[in-house]
Amino acid sequence: MRVNMRNTIALTVAAITISAAAACSNPNTNTSDVELDKLDVGNYQTMPVAAETFQTSESGALREAINIGSHTPLPFEYDHRFEFGNYFGYRQHVTRGEPPDGFDNTGVDAENFNAEIPGLVAGWQTFGQRRFEPDFGRHIKTYTLRFETASAATNAVHRISERAAGENYPIADQPNTITKVTPGVFYGGTMESWTSHHEMLLYIKVGDPVSRPYEAAESASIAKKFFDKQLAMLNDYEPTSLAEISKLQLDIDNLLAHTLPSDDGRIKSAVYPARVALSLSKYTKLMSNAFTDAGVDYHTSGGLSRVWRARDAAAAERLSTALRSGSLDLIGLRPSDTHPPGLPSAKCYEVDPTDPSYANIPPQCFITVGRFAARIGGANMQDTHQRTAAQYKLLTLLK
Repeated sequence: MRVNMRNTIALTVAAITISAAAACSNPNTNTSDVELDKLDVGNYQTMPVAAETFQTSESGALREAINIGSHTPLPFEYDHRFEFGNYFGYRQHVTRGEPPDGFDNTGVDAENFNAEIPGLVAGWQTFGQRRFEPDFGRHIKTYTLRFETASAATNAVHRISERAAGENYPIADQPNTITKVTPGVFYGGTMESWTSHHEMLLYIKVGDPVSRPYEAAESASIAKKFFDKQLAMLNDYEPTSLAEISKLQLDIDNLLAHTLPSDDGRIKSAVYPARVALSLSKYTKLMSNAFTDAGVDYHTSGGLSRVWRARDAAAAERLSTALRSGSLDLIGLRPSDTHPPGLPSAKCYEVDPTDPSYANIPPQCFITVGRFAARIGGANMQDTHQRTAAQYKLLTLLK
């Protein structure tokens, strides 16, 4: 089944605007009528875990990567056409333990990056697309990577760029960039550009699958806007000293301790400032409007449980409405008549049996507790209900 994304997105915007306004007039902020002791939480935890539970040898580097992400522009901020983000859910944080894997066709990947390109500290990757589906318009990928020294960053630029295919192409007013263009035969073309700024490597790739002939000047214009915006934002970036990075705490304001953790050890649990949370979204511009309205400052992810902290309880209600009203993330699901026992305010969604193309999407429930909005998934509806009840109890303990 092919979804008409243009119409669906237009309806999504309208639904969010109308339903958020309705939520504003009738916020459900009372949790006193919920009998917490009678909620069915299965075997899931309902008490916050100690901060050291989340700390690993890579936690400090992950926190620094998120710090860099906070000072990395969202694509729509320098080109309003790129409203969509991480379509495939690729990893965006970069650390020495999880190095970049996106320098295509250079022979430098996550397997050999540290050996070939020494000195990496941490960084952030972003994605931007003009259309929801990536092959229907131009798309962007950027890296903002910190190295131990400025010379290491400069070395990285040269060692990676010299292995990349393509013809050199100058970008106006960016004399220190190295840029290569590869026109496609059956594909429009690709532009890649690198530069260094103190200890930072900056990189952008602009793919254009639709232009015939390929418009290198247009891609160069996008790359220039990225560099200009990124350099300006780095003026406010305060790098953590190398000696202190390992001491950085992953949790902020006990938010992660009160987010139901994943039972999959491969999933990274973290606290993301609103800007970084938007970078992780497929619908960057759409969610930016919702975040601004709700005053979101932090988002936590524990795998199948995600929590957003809004300005106040009424704002959390509006955000929860925005997250589920016409959400493209709920394609393949339908509203369920059931809810976790004892938690009638939860809004749950079950797999739609009439849409088998999305059969692997887990059921979802949405809840609000005070200024917090949460979205919880599970293996099946009973599991989702139990996880939701456990997450609800955890959030009642968070002030």
